[in-house]
Amino acid sequence: TNTVKSTDQPRDAVQFPEPQNKPYRAVVYLLLNGGCDSFNMLAPYTCSNGLYESYLDVRQQVAIPKNRLLPISASNQVCSELGLHPELPAFKSLYDDGDMLFFAN
Repeated sequence: TNTVKSTDQPRDAVQFPEPQNKPYRAVVYLLLNGGCDSFNMLAPYTCSNGLYESYLDVRQQVAIPKNRLLPISASNQVCSELGLHPELPAFKSLYDDGDMLFFAN
């Protein structure tokens, strides 16, 4: 973690690299608290260990029914597919095109 301390010193001048003929890529990190936690956005879908059933048991009335989730493939995970929140079809398209990834704690 970085600690920011206020000083009365001016910042160093920013030097930008020369533009290249490569497409722009960025990492955007969103830390969400509250109602849009990771199990609200990304839920178990196809899991060999019964994780979706555990999700239903724990989330109860706020669990998203499997038939409403948008399935996305997962590799090297407990689930072979995860279910994306049904109101996030743009995220599904980005993920399916390889332009987005998820990581949750």
